[in-house]
Amino acid sequence: MNLDKLKEIKYQIAFYEIKEQAKYADSVCVTFVKNKEFVRSQFVEANDVVFRSFQNWNATSVGNLAYTSLFCEIPEISQKCLDFIEKYRNWIKENNLL
Repeated sequence: MNLDKLKEIKYQIAFYEIKEQAKYADSVCVTFVKNKEFVRSQFVEANDVVFRSFQNWNATSVGNLAYTSLFCEIPEISQKCLDFIEKYRNWIKENNLL
């Protein structure tokens, strides 16, 4: 995937189907998603304050959350990922970015 394409879909990706979003996950996410200790460490401080910096999000941010929601073996983290994607989607709508 080229950089221009990733920039182009920065906001649109929030409205893709979850399996399509997951295609944009990076290799670190794909490699470690089954490692519960690693996944937990990534979400220790994953609260609304941390994820309110939506202007810094990109296709990989959404891809990693989508991939984690699908393949993580920790149900509460899978749900948290979906919640964050939904909040990003709402932020895009509220700010008329599409």
